[in-house]
Amino acid sequence: LGTGSCEGSLVTAPQPIAHPTDVICVSAGEEHSACIIEGGESYTWGNAEGGRLGLGGCLTDGMQLQPKQVVVTNTTKDMLLQAVSCGSQHTAVVSEDNEVLTFGTGWFGRLGHGNVENCYSPLVIDSSDLVAKDVYCAMYHTCIVDQTNLLWVTGRDSSVCQKKGYHLLSPVPFAPFNKEPRKYIRHLATSEQHTLAITQRIGDKSTELWVWGKNNRGQLGLPPSVPTINEPWQLKFPDIAELKWYPNCEIAGVATAPAHSLVIVKPKRQPRKGEAEPAPVIYAWGASSVGRLGVPALEEDDRDHLEAKWPTHKDNQPTNLGLKKCEPPRAVSDPWNPKEEDNVQYRDDDVDFDDKENYALSASQRWIDVQKRLFVENPQHKKSRLNEKTAEVSKAYGDFMDEICSLWDRPQQPGEISEYNLRQRERELETHYIRNLQALNLGNSAQAPRLEGRIKTEPDVLLQMHRFEELLWVLQQQPLYLANLGARLHGKRDDNPEIALYHRVTAQIFADMVSSRTRNLFKALLRVLFVEEMAKATSVEDLFDPGKSRVSALVTQMCTNTAFIHELAMPILDPDDERSLMHIIIRYTLSKDGETLRSTERMNAASLGDNKAGTEKDITGVFATHQSEYHDLVKEYRSAQGIADSDQDKDKTLRQNFQDELKAFMKLVLHEDELGDLADHQHQRKKRQSEEGHHKGMPLIVDFIAYFIDEVMMNGCKDFQMLFVSIYERLTMPNGPLKNVISYKREDGQNGESWKPGICAPLAALLIGNILGGVLDSVLTSKYGLLHVKIRARLQAMEREIAKKSRPKDINPADLLEDPDVLMRRLQWNIAALARFFHRCCHKSVWTVQYSEQAKKNEHEEPDSRRHLDLLKDFTCRKIFECVKERRPDRPGKQKRYQEDVTETDLTVDLYKAHFSMKRVTVWMSTADLLQLTNLLWKHMQPENHDSETKMVQLDKFERDRVCQLVSEILPKKAKSAHAGTDPAEDAKRKTVPWSEEGDIWIAKCEGEWHNFQMRSRFLEFRNDGMAEPTFCIESQAPIPRYLAREVQKRNVGVKRVVKPFRIPEEERGPTADIQGTGRMYPFEELESLIQDLSGTKGAGDKSIKYPLFGDSFLDLRTNLEEILRRISQDVEEGRAPVGVDALLRKLEMGKQLIDKIRETQEEKALLGYIDKAIRRRSEYFNYLNLINKGSEEIKNARTQYKTALRDELNRLSNIVVATETCELPEEFVSMGQMHSEALAFTKAKRVRLKRRKDNPTPAQVILQQLVQNSPEAKETEELRNMVGMPARSFMLKDLTKKGVVVRLNDQVDKKVQNLMFFVFQYQDEGYWVKASMGQTLLKEFFISREDIMLMGTGRKNAVISYGGLDSTGAPSDFIWVNCFRLRRLLAWIAAEGGL
Repeated sequence: LGTGSCEGSLVTAPQPIAHPTDVICVSAGEEHSACIIEGGESYTWGNAEGGRLGLGGCLTDGMQLQPKQVVVTNTTKDMLLQAVSCGSQHTAVVSEDNEVLTFGTGWFGRLGHGNVENCYSPLVIDSSDLVAKDVYCAMYHTCIVDQTNLLWVTGRDSSVCQKKGYHLLSPVPFAPFNKEPRKYIRHLATSEQHTLAITQRIGDKSTELWVWGKNNRGQLGLPPSVPTINEPWQLKFPDIAELKWYPNCEIAGVATAPAHSLVIVKPKRQPRKGEAEPAPVIYAWGASSVGRLGVPALEEDDRDHLEAKWPTHKDNQPTNLGLKKCEPPRAVSDPWNPKEEDNVQYRDDDVDFDDKENYALSASQRWIDVQKRLFVENPQHKKSRLNEKTAEVSKAYGDFMDEICSLWDRPQQPGEISEYNLRQRERELETHYIRNLQALNLGNSAQAPRLEGRIKTEPDVLLQMHRFEELLWVLQQQPLYLANLGARLHGKRDDNPEIALYHRVTAQIFADMVSSRTRNLFKALLRVLFVEEMAKATSVEDLFDPGKSRVSALVTQMCTNTAFIHELAMPILDPDDERSLMHIIIRYTLSKDGETLRSTERMNAASLGDNKAGTEKDITGVFATHQSEYHDLVKEYRSAQGIADSDQDKDKTLRQNFQDELKAFMKLVLHEDELGDLADHQHQRKKRQSEEGHHKGMPLIVDFIAYFIDEVMMNGCKDFQMLFVSIYERLTMPNGPLKNVISYKREDGQNGESWKPGICAPLAALLIGNILGGVLDSVLTSKYGLLHVKIRARLQAMEREIAKKSRPKDINPADLLEDPDVLMRRLQWNIAALARFFHRCCHKSVWTVQYSEQAKKNEHEEPDSRRHLDLLKDFTCRKIFECVKERRPDRPGKQKRYQEDVTETDLTVDLYKAHFSMKRVTVWMSTADLLQLTNLLWKHMQPENHDSETKMVQLDKFERDRVCQLVSEILPKKAKSAHAGTDPAEDAKRKTVPWSEEGDIWIAKCEGEWHNFQMRSRFLEFRNDGMAEPTFCIESQAPIPRYLAREVQKRNVGVKRVVKPFRIPEEERGPTADIQGTGRMYPFEELESLIQDLSGTKGAGDKSIKYPLFGDSFLDLRTNLEEILRRISQDVEEGRAPVGVDALLRKLEMGKQLIDKIRETQEEKALLGYIDKAIRRRSEYFNYLNLINKGSEEIKNARTQYKTALRDELNRLSNIVVATETCELPEEFVSMGQMHSEALAFTKAKRVRLKRRKDNPTPAQVILQQLVQNSPEAKETEELRNMVGMPARSFMLKDLTKKGVVVRLNDQVDKKVQNLMFFVFQYQDEGYWVKASMGQTLLKEFFISREDIMLMGTGRKNAVISYGGLDSTGAPSDFIWVNCFRLRRLLAWIAAEGGL
């Protein structure tokens, strides 16, 4: 209201606004207001979200409580304003120069600036043909009336009569009114998504009323069954011919609101002398509730409408009343306030190997190869030592787990506190709050908050919100579901609706990557996905193809997330950093060589009579890579300058001009003569800077990429460094998943040099196309709104700097400066063009997607552009390869060791840190996306949609998989058949069907509502045993409750995992064999153990391999074993055998039998590969244990912080409880009340509560008084309070039904029983036992747990759930259905009216 107050109460009397004065024009939006004063200045106040107040980038959220002047900064002239209009989230003003300036949220192009970005300061709409007279703002569109009274519109498709998806981003004449005979605006009104206009035609004094837009409540005077009017419809009025001055009447004014409209009809002529002036007639239509139409006889429900009648002639019936879908708005996050969070990186510096071969880079080919690897393997990596170390670490983490499981229990020792004490204070606070309301006569149902009618989402969907909340938590906590879904969608293009939905949902679920838990779960999703995609890729070049890869898009999501802005995005985008890519783009946009402005070059060329100094040469410094886009740019420039366009075929200079620009751009990308040797690249760059000529001293794009890889990716951003190293290891893994990788091996290579740089092509594609290209794409969105201001300022400052250095004689530097808006648009075009250029580095097919129209005309990519793309990608491959090919610990002469993939470790530590934290994790999602997500999951869970090459989305059988259960419960059910059978069980199995695209999902999109969901990061709070016990997913490594694991892990119920155990997946353990006397065995495991014994261990004192094995076949291996057996047996006979050799002899005999079992069905490389992988797994697990051991310090720190936060929160709540209970006010409040003769409500509440405590105490208070009187100390203690408990409370069924608590009762309960039924609520263990009885007969008994009560305040707030205990067979029984919100309120009232 602009009064300086933000109190939520209604202001029922007009309040003066002290400043400003001399106001000539006012306007009110949904949550903000604006005015114009006589001096031509504008003031705004209210909600600042999205920039609707126009107060600049410093105020884009929060509230402005008093009017503040709007400063127009984006113009060089003084701007006087004469009119203002406020929409729901944007504002428009008209200047005395008849220009329109807009600011606020830019969805659907409602601001008219040619884009959908938010604008935080007034910006003039760039349209030379528009001379504005007045402006009208609605929700998603803007109407402008020009000086000739023609209507211009901009904004959302359905609001401005455009086809679906064709939003108007800039103002254009309203096409239906611009046709002959033209209709000119006499008066106009608009609200939300509809418009009403009174028009006249030239030479015709009669007026007409036209309506279009949203009509869901009959606000346009047409049937509400047609929710959207696509074309303007002339509205006729019923009974207008009965007016005594008809037809000499006119429609004089119109007004509209979200749900109804009004018009005034009055006579045209003035009354004659002595004749009474006839009263105008008001017509009203729309929703008639609350008397808004002024028709007393029609006070009906909101759903009824008073509709204006129109003639029934056939020609006058509406013919274009089709339905239109509305797209929901996107949530714009503020990326500039990331929360600081410790991101401790781990390194294993404890192990140092001397002369150890890098055995992870090539596969073993012979038996002696694996012997060498086993021989040099660190003794600490051996299985027996790993088991010992696992036991040590598990002991420490087991103690953490025991402590976590008791965090919510009642403290056992005096002086201890837990979250039990916190919940106790919260219940006390709730109780005293309710009693204060009652003391102030605000405690009855009339004043209670109501959810009904406040939420737009359909009731059937609202009832499933608690299941949606659990579904989103499951998808976040167990990334394997989304990974499987992404793998099933592999190969589909980005324009597929399923792909767009998948990426929207994933972005929302993992939006909070500032949290290490969310970030690491997202990395786990990425790891599973890129392994899946490697298995499907036909070649290295095919991997991460952006047209069909989910990994590439997810990497872009990750690098543009808020959490990575400072360490990854800003080195690319910071315009003040001379090493940044943005700095290079700005310099090239301004100058060809960094020393002379392009405007100076054009001026010099014109003075010399250069025939190329025409209009096309004004378009210089652009990143054009195809002639068609350059031609479009020239055409746009000519149009803006008012220059007639020439015929492209006849324009001989156009092709040459384009080639000049392309050549200049390619020189900015790289110099081909510098790409021979990476080691010499820096020297070549320094040499280039000292030379004269093109790009003198200017860094090239290839220079930035080298800097970005060296300093940012491999030195700064550990998460992406970890990702790249992990992918490289997978690519070069012996017997890895990627096919046709052998072509990237060197024939003469040794160890780390055995691969060619081309093996890093997928990494180069990710870095250039998805990281650099993705960040450049995102900078053009409103997400980087504040950075836009910084870039614009740097652009102008650099232009001034170069102008001072390069200006010709006798020319003012200011004369060389270009229009800032034009310059900024060219810079933005360059940013977008460079992003497209980078995307084409990923895959050659991207060009046909970017230039689909040209591809259809059989046009091809420019050869020079393609060649430089390939060169740039090749350079990036070699640069990345140089960084990741060798990763040994730091030693003299060795390269540095880069960050290993420690996602598994971080996930384990996160399990404990998340539980030692009371921070809530929230996920936002729209109703439409929720419905489409369940449809998508359901579709890909069906057996008929399964193919043998792709895993199912679910992890277990349909009936046992939690996601399947949730999706099945959420989706609607097909109505029962009219021919239902006699079997009730079969009749109950109604068929599940997807949400309707034309019904449920369309409505959800129209409503555009979003929901908050609480993620249960502390999932061990209520259950931590049985199927809810913690374990670690074999594939994703995420910590999960066991019921979210695959079927094979569910069998291990009862084995609580506190750390990830060492295990080899079942499918990798090889075949099984039955040996007489020993049972079932795994031959690969036994043979590896035998070969280890024959090899010995260097680190354990062995100087060389004990018994070398020669050859490469199973036959060779068996022959070796026989020879070794013979030699050892001979040593035994001669007395030379060492102690304990008998065990080795038995293993040799067993080894021979195992080889005989497998030699016919297995290949030698399978066993060799198994041993290679087992060695690597043990090394990885050893590092995991070391890092986990170090991670315990993090957990201890988190525990210390948790205890401090718990104690602080408990003290804070205790103080609030005391203040709420005693109703004591600070002396300052009391003095101010007395000074202003105001009676303070809390003083009254205190008096009333004291009187009630004395005269009418609660049952619990009476019991406590008796206990105090009988106690030796005769004073109230915490022990006595705990002894009191809470008396039971009874309610009749009819009373609970009236309160809205009981929604439904089991149909088998007789009506007579219902009339006599009552419920008894008994408080116990922070929950309530509820007994349903009739007389002395107990009908049902069930328990409302603490978890139920907590969920009633979050996901179940809108739900209706059933209770009923168990039937005679022990199965759950539905007896009663309750409204969770109402039940939660009832339980709070029971505690307030009966407890302490």
